[in-house]
Amino acid sequence: MLNISTYSGLIVLGGLSATLAAQEVPKQTPGSRELFVAKCTICHQEATATSQQHSEAEWAGIMQRMVENGAKMNDAEKTTILKYLTALYGPANPDGLATS
Repeated sequence: MLNISTYSGLIVLGGLSATLAAQEVPKQTPGSRELFVAKCTICHQEATATSQQHSEAEWAGIMQRMVENGAKMNDAEKTTILKYLTALYGPANPDGLATS
């Protein structure tokens, strides 16, 4: 038989699972992580970028420096990677959830 404290615990756990669901990783364009890995890990490890958090403008500046240093990507690829980095490693995602 469940007592009132058990019901309270179930309600709290239910609220926790709803909170966790709300914090799921932002939706990404299919293949965005793979594109990021293909273009950015030629010169450095994935964690070099994913261990940081920046605004969209900061990520754009970093990406521009990478292109100036020889990274090869077209405008569409830059846009996809910029959205990926900003969504997962930007100010809207302070936990830096790294799965997508």
